[in-house]
Amino acid sequence: MNLRHEVDRSAHPARGFSMIDVLVSIIVMAIALLALAVLQGTLTRNTADARARTLIAQLGDSLIDNAHQTGFASLTNGSTTITPAAPASPATCLNPGSPNSLTRANLAYCAQQAAAVSGLTVNQTVATYTFASKNVPNATASCTDTFVTNVGSCPTSASTPQYKNLTLTATWTDSSGTSRTLVENSIVSPLSLDTSGILVQHDYGSGAVTNPVVRTNSPAVPGVIPIAISANSNTAATNPKPELSGVTNATSYNVLTYKSLGSSQVQIQQRIETNVIACSCKYGQQLLAPNVFAPAWRPTFWDGLKYASPSPAAASLAGQNPSPPAAQSPLCTYCCRDHRDYANDLFNPKTNAYDLTDPIVYDWARSAASDPHDHYSVTGSAPNYIFTKIATGSTTPYLEAARMIRVDGLWRTATDLIAEQSGMLATDSSNSTGYPTPTSLLPATSWIPSASAQAEYQAFVKEYFNQKIVQGGTPNANNLYHSYNLDDPALLFITKLPKLYLASRGLYLDHLEVAAVKQIQSAIDHCDLSIGTLLDCVLPYVPFTSINLTEVARWTGGLLPSLPPSPSNVLTTVGGLLCDPSTDVNKCDPTKTVPKGGVVTTGSAAGQWDSVLMSISPSNRGVTTSPTPIDPGDNTLVANYPSDTTIHDPASVPAHTDIQHFKVTATAGDAFTANLVGDPLTSDGISNNDPTMNWLSNDGTDSGPCSPTYSGSDTDPNPYGCQTDLKLSTIGSPIAPMNLQVQGYTFIQNKLETDPCNSAVTTQHPYCEYYKVNRIDLNGTALGPQPTVSISNLGKTSEISQFKIPGLLANGVVTVNITSIGETGSTSQVCDTSTTPPQPVTWNPPPCQ
Repeated sequence: MNLRHEVDRSAHPARGFSMIDVLVSIIVMAIALLALAVLQGTLTRNTADARARTLIAQLGDSLIDNAHQTGFASLTNGSTTITPAAPASPATCLNPGSPNSLTRANLAYCAQQAAAVSGLTVNQTVATYTFASKNVPNATASCTDTFVTNVGSCPTSASTPQYKNLTLTATWTDSSGTSRTLVENSIVSPLSLDTSGILVQHDYGSGAVTNPVVRTNSPAVPGVIPIAISANSNTAATNPKPELSGVTNATSYNVLTYKSLGSSQVQIQQRIETNVIACSCKYGQQLLAPNVFAPAWRPTFWDGLKYASPSPAAASLAGQNPSPPAAQSPLCTYCCRDHRDYANDLFNPKTNAYDLTDPIVYDWARSAASDPHDHYSVTGSAPNYIFTKIATGSTTPYLEAARMIRVDGLWRTATDLIAEQSGMLATDSSNSTGYPTPTSLLPATSWIPSASAQAEYQAFVKEYFNQKIVQGGTPNANNLYHSYNLDDPALLFITKLPKLYLASRGLYLDHLEVAAVKQIQSAIDHCDLSIGTLLDCVLPYVPFTSINLTEVARWTGGLLPSLPPSPSNVLTTVGGLLCDPSTDVNKCDPTKTVPKGGVVTTGSAAGQWDSVLMSISPSNRGVTTSPTPIDPGDNTLVANYPSDTTIHDPASVPAHTDIQHFKVTATAGDAFTANLVGDPLTSDGISNNDPTMNWLSNDGTDSGPCSPTYSGSDTDPNPYGCQTDLKLSTIGSPIAPMNLQVQGYTFIQNKLETDPCNSAVTTQHPYCEYYKVNRIDLNGTALGPQPTVSISNLGKTSEISQFKIPGLLANGVVTVNITSIGETGSTSQVCDTSTTPPQPVTWNPPPCQ
């Protein structure tokens, strides 16, 4: 019998896949591959979208950068839409150097093409936010100390905080047809660098240590007079003006050294940020924080290249008055603490120690460096101030003033300002674009200094420092000022209707410390005269500044009772803030606002005479807006005073003032012009030797000088503009004859001749050149008969010819023909051989003197 064996199938499983297994695997793999394909498509779309958004964001960034560079003032409130526009050659989008030549619409086109999108538009929205302060004069209940887009009736000024909010909204359609949006936002500040005013880093590849280049608009706006200090550099002080933020007795300005880059752009080479403040102080140690004493510092001073970081003082006895009579500058903390010269605390920079042999002191006006630094309380009013000396350690408040300069980023108390000279400048009668239109063509009807006065002032400053610094002399600043005709016009006519504007200018020079003197001497010793003069080499190292003092000077009128009838109400002047933020239509824009200081008005009847006096303290306090002197010496006023004895009595004029004379007229009257022909002084290109002309009516009721007319770079006076307060005929018979006076046509001429002691060199020989009035023409036709000429001071440089002009018409032209009648030289020079070496005997004075 055959046995059947059992098989254990559990020990031997089946091998391979069933059909179901295969089908399931295929389905799973298909789903995975499909998901991977979808992911790959999504990644591709997202990458393209990210690339498009990046390119459009880069477009937005470039538009925002362009807005910052364009400047705060150029951004106009409202919305602007930028739509793509193809450039002349679309291929330029691929040229990396081309965007600088593309418009914003071209850039949008290039971005759209690169991003492969359609329908790109960029909407730019600009909104200006202004701080509605509740702490300014005339503030209303709506002023909430917040930034708003509409300040309403809240007063604003040039110093009111402000910014512009710039929003860019880009919209486009992507490749899937979906609408996309990107929003970018930025803030533009008025303190941002203006057009092309960007910091451009130098190439450091040479290894030299350099600084960023700062480019900005030229600071030489009306009222600012730049002084050339080298062949390609100028220095100028921005207009000082009282702070309008509720802080009193503070004046801020910057002293900039710069070179022109063409057009209206300059490169700033040096900036000295300055605040001049008057403060109320008390004796006592100054606390910086609870139980922490603030150390005092000696002054920062000019070392020939910069203002040096100060050294610590040995002691500090003074501090800020915790309860000043009015709000004062926060910088008074440092002024009160530091501004004191101690006999045992005088720093010597050569030895880095304290001694009396070479001190650096705040106040060089004191009689000796070891004098105590006295302080005073002041009561009473001008001119009868009462000064009470405050003992050291007293708790009585006293007055102080200081110049603060930012050094290495910190405000430091500087050595005191020293006024070299101050005086008035002739203001213009012409209109300038964007500035107030004068009420007539009379002089001083515009507040901007005349072009000729600015040119003469620049020449005066350079010649003054040439004589004082380069030549080491002691020039008389006031006399030199007069020699450049900077007091013209000597007389102004004023009616009840127009206002007249006076301008004041101050010239300041720091005390020259030892380090500065050495630097100046080194500049002289190493000067390359082939590219400039000694003055050009020296001026960059001289710590001087010329400041517009119109807003801070003291203006007074009606002070000369010894003149012809002068009631006290003839003239009034107004001082104070640059503009009134509550009423000024220009919102205190300093580039367009008529100043308040130096404005002259009258309430008197025609025929009255009077003068306006400008005065300024020579100390720091004079540049602040504080009217109160800080000590008895500060009560001395310094300014120049014209030596015009024909109009006023010098004995009646207070010392240290500058004077402008006025005659009150009923109407502005009509004008005429006068030409002086044949006198070489009217065509020699020098303006400070020009002859003068004066006219007066037959009865003496209308008289005054004829002002020389200069145009452009011309420095010759013709024609002379003569303004009357009379109505002259335009046709037919004129009114009563007028008298015209001419002076200065006889003059001294220096000629080069051989030196009697050395035939190889020449010397000057003075000659008297005699001229006379030969013929008078009226409107191009010789008068017949010719008027009789009356001569006084015959044969002298002060010779005056006076003659009557019949038939003077409004806007007529009088031509005065001058002819030479001879020449006389002074006694010839001889060589004096009794001296070693022989010296030529000085010429005798010319006979016409």
